[in-house]
Parts: sequence; structure tokens; C-alpha cells
Amino acid sequence: MFENLKGKNNTNGFKENPQNINKKGRPKKGFVYVNKFLQEKGYEPVSKKEYSEFVAYMINCTEEDLKKLYIDKSLPLYLRLMIEEMRNPKTRSLVIRDLRDFIFGKAVENVEVKQKARVLTNEELDAEIEMYEKFSHLMSLKY
Repeated sequence: MFENLKGKNNTNGFKENPQNINKKGRPKKGFVYVNKFLQEKGYEPVSKKEYSEFVAYMINCTEEDLKKLYIDKSLPLYLRLMIEEMRNPKTRSLVIRDLRDFIFGKAVENVEVKQKARVLTNEELDAEIEMYEKFSHLMSLKY
């Protein structure tokens, strides 16, 4: 038989060693993998402040400046894609709204309620529940 399998001498199969079964399969590569990969390549995470400043500067950019930035292949792809979305007439309004909301927050919508509400007493609530149950029972009957 095999002598050493990753420091284990149990090569009798899964029937004798069910603890060795990896029921979930091989772990998928996800955020942790990508983060570690990028970190090893020397990338630094962007702070919220840096991102906010980028968006705020983009608001003041001319179309020509955005074009120059977009064609600069040394910029990170994510930034170039954002610039491309700003330049695209089909997506421009959505991007502008999203970036504006990110920087300044969503506009506050005031809703005025004109109808006064009252709190039901326990007896009134019980009567409403009883009426609901009777009505539900009638609705479930087939004619």
C-alpha cells in the first residue's frame, strides 16, 4: 500500500475511514482567495474616502478628460469601467444617480399622513380576529 499520504497512513478507503470524506467537495475560490492573491501582488484596498474623492472629482470632469482617463491602460480596470459607464448615454443617468446618492445620500422624501389612527383595545382586537377567522372560513368553502 501507499506509505504516506499527506502525513496519514490510512489508505484503506472511505469505508474504514469515513472521517476522511469531504462531503462538501473542494472549497471554491472566493473573496479570501482573490484578496490574498491581490495582496501578494502588492495591491492595497481602496478606502471609502479615496472612493468618495474619486467620485467627487468625476462629477467635475469634462468629457475630454474622461476620454483621456478611459484610454489610459495603466489605470485599474474598475476605474476605467466606471468612466466608460459615465460616457455611455444608455447608462449615464443611472450612474450619475447612483454616484450622487453615494456622495450626498438619497433625497429625503417626506410623506404626510392625514388619516388619524387609533389603537384597538384587546376586546376590539379579539372581535376583529374572530370576524377575520369567520370570513376566512367562508372563503375556503367551495360552492
